[in-house]
Amino acid sequence: MSHAAKACMLGALLATGQIGMVLAEATTEPAPISTRALTARLRVSGRAEVPVTWTVIGDMADGRKVRRGVLALEPPDRVRLEFPDDGERLTVRSDGGEWLQPATQQMLLLKPEHTAAAAGLWELFLKGNGIHLFERQVGRSRYLLTAKPSGLGLPDSAWITIGRSGLPTTLEATGPSGERQIYRMGGWRFRRPRGVTAFKLEAPPGFEVIALP
Repeated sequence: MSHAAKACMLGALLATGQIGMVLAEATTEPAPISTRALTARLRVSGRAEVPVTWTVIGDMADGRKVRRGVLALEPPDRVRLEFPDDGERLTVRSDGGEWLQPATQQMLLLKPEHTAAAAGLWELFLKGNGIHLFERQVGRSRYLLTAKPSGLGLPDSAWITIGRSGLPTTLEATGPSGERQIYRMGGWRFRRPRGVTAFKLEAPPGFEVIALP
């Protein structure tokens, strides 16, 4: 994968994240319907895992990029995305994160200002707060989330489709350069949490470690 495509992938994660970067604020508003079942299951189990097909469409993605991986979520702020085909891994926490890239033998260190956005819409999955979002049902199982006027620069919209169980099956949003991002999810599994150490990466011997500015 080209450096431009890799930059696009990170940008896609960050941009998708921006819609949820302020969701950690306390709120008494009810959880959005589109994520209510997921947050309820997470409160009981402590960890969710799901296979993900991530598609980025647009010029910055060199047309179309499709990756298949596994997403793991643990409240209150832990996200891990792995791609078994090449071993690429991304972890996100409120205190930072890591992006391991075996193809280039590099590991990027993410600062809190990066991960506050990168956790993003996944925070809606983790916490269920919708204080800066409007939710509107646009089909039997499809919901449109739009930023309120006080949304602090959040993207205009995102779409979530839920299955019969009420769990999300598709998340769609638009990235920083207009690229379309589609996350397709199926086969949610709920387990006991593994703790923060499962969301921290160590660079293998010989890898260059680079701190993002």
